[in-house]
Amino acid sequence: MVSRLPLSLARTLGLAIGTVVFYLSRAERRIATENLTCAFGPSKSAREIRKLCRRVFQHTFVSFVDFFVIRRWSKEKIERNFHLEKDFRRLQEAIPDGSVGITAHFGNWELLAIFFARYHPGTLVPTAQRGNNHKVQEYMDRIREAVNLEVIFTYESPRRFFQVLNEKKLLGLLPDQDLKIPNGVFVDFFGRPAYTSTLPVKLSCSTGLPLIMVLLVREGKGFRLLAHTRVHDPKEAGSEQDSWRITQRWSHLLADEIRACPEQWMWFHRRWDTQPGEEKRFQEPRWVREREKALKG
Repeated sequence: MVSRLPLSLARTLGLAIGTVVFYLSRAERRIATENLTCAFGPSKSAREIRKLCRRVFQHTFVSFVDFFVIRRWSKEKIERNFHLEKDFRRLQEAIPDGSVGITAHFGNWELLAIFFARYHPGTLVPTAQRGNNHKVQEYMDRIREAVNLEVIFTYESPRRFFQVLNEKKLLGLLPDQDLKIPNGVFVDFFGRPAYTSTLPVKLSCSTGLPLIMVLLVREGKGFRLLAHTRVHDPKEAGSEQDSWRITQRWSHLLADEIRACPEQWMWFHRRWDTQPGEEKRFQEPRWVREREKALKG
C-alpha cells in the first residue's frame, strides 16, 4: 500500500511513523542515546542528543518508505528525479575489472542496490543476512528478483565471493556492525574500540582487486552518491598483513561521513558490544572455516 503512494506523501508518513516509534521503543531509544552521547557528548547537550536521536528514528522510517516507493520506478524516472547517472558512470569507470565494495547501514543501503540494478544491471552483487521472519524475507527476495539483483547470503559457500569477483563484478559488503566470530580486529571508531571484520581487506588482497567504499546519502529531497574508490589498492605497498591498518582506514572514512550526517546511521545497533578480549570466546562457524580455506587457496 505504501509503495503506491506519491513519494512526498509516503515520506510524510514515514516521518510520522518514525516519530511515534521513537517515543514507543524504549530499549532502542536508550541504546541510540547512549551511543550518540559517547560519540558526540562533549560537543552536544543532552537536549541536542535527544533531538538527534529522534531524527535517527525518523530517517530510518523515511528510508523504508523511500525504498518501497522508488524500487518500483524505472531508470528514466529515477534519473528525472535524482540525476545520478553521471555519478554511477564515473564509479563504473573507476572499477572496470570489478572490486570489493564496502557500504554501511548508513543513508539508504537497500536503495543503493536498487539504483545499481537500474543504472548498471548485473554489476553489483550484495551480501545479506537471511532474516528470521520468513514472510518479510520472501517479500525482499521478490523485490530483488524483480530488478534482477543477485544476492549472496552470509551462510553460502565462500567460493561464491570469488566467483563474483572473477566475473569482474562489484561485491557489496556491510561490515559496519558488531562481529560475533573470531576473524576481526579492534579499530578505533568514534573514539571507542569496535570489533570489525577483516574480510573486505582479505578479499581485496587475495584477488588483487581494489577496495572501495560506496554510500548513498539522503540530501534534501534527493540523494548523493559518495564513492571512495581507492580505500586500498593491493597493487600498491601493503599486503594482507596490513589488515588492521586498512580496516582502520576505511573505518575512519566511514566515521567522517557519519559525522557529516549523523542521523543517517543506525545508532540503535550495539556496535561496541564486543570488548577487547571477548572475541577469544567466539566459535568459528563452518562457513567461516571454509571461507578462510578458500582465501588461502
